[in-house]
Amino acid sequence: MHHQKTAAFRHAPPHLLAAAYTLTCLVYAWRFNRYSSKTFSFLWEENGISEAGAGRVETAMILLLLFSAGCIWSGKLRNLSLLGIIPMFFEMLSETFMPSAKYPLLYWAEWALRYTVPAAAIILLNPSERNRAWSMGLLRISIALTFAAHGIKALLSDPHFLDFLLVFLRRINVQTVNEEWMLHAVHLIGIFDLCLAAHLLFFKLERNRAVLIWMATWGAITALARITYGGWGNWHEVCIRSAHSIGPITLLLLISIRRSETSD
Repeated sequence: MHHQKTAAFRHAPPHLLAAAYTLTCLVYAWRFNRYSSKTFSFLWEENGISEAGAGRVETAMILLLLFSAGCIWSGKLRNLSLLGIIPMFFEMLSETFMPSAKYPLLYWAEWALRYTVPAAAIILLNPSERNRAWSMGLLRISIALTFAAHGIKALLSDPHFLDFLLVFLRRINVQTVNEEWMLHAVHLIGIFDLCLAAHLLFFKLERNRAVLIWMATWGAITALARITYGGWGNWHEVCIRSAHSIGPITLLLLISIRRSETSD
């Protein structure tokens, strides 16, 4: 029984990542079908491609996402699941070059976890000490990049972050908050995020257990803030950010597994 529990514990990390990727792909596909994609707007409105042509690109993106969501669970087709990164890449590229882009270069770091999770899952699903080390390194860098990007946006007083904080405070009946206080609070959050990202990168992983617990918690809180801000209709924004909490949880599990193997 103990051996079975240990085996299940060791198999949990890749399956957690695969589940996060599947959820992200399915929800992206749903959102593109329901509300359209940034890529569609970028191609049609900004670059003069016909509506039909932009629509065909968007349909191909949806099909790739659906295909990839299933492939991650198939041993023979698993590597093909990386095709799902292509629609995410197109979305990121479109977001970067849209005239309304406020922090174009930060998008690449901010979305790091979304497009590295499938690669980390595939590496872990081919178990070996070397593959686990590669996966842990990939997760470590992408988690740090995501938190650093959010930290920089907070220090730049991103209006969305200010809105999220203001709405949250009003939900808990805190009405008398001035703009200066909110700016200080958001800046402190930004500094804290940057410190956590630096700690994760430059200190031994075993010394980052508490950091990863907080990152997983904060990743869930900031994702759920989309519902606090815009209501239950924003559920898809939460699901797309599932990797922000599952990524740190997975890395924490991998550290625990390596530690238990060392002590055996």
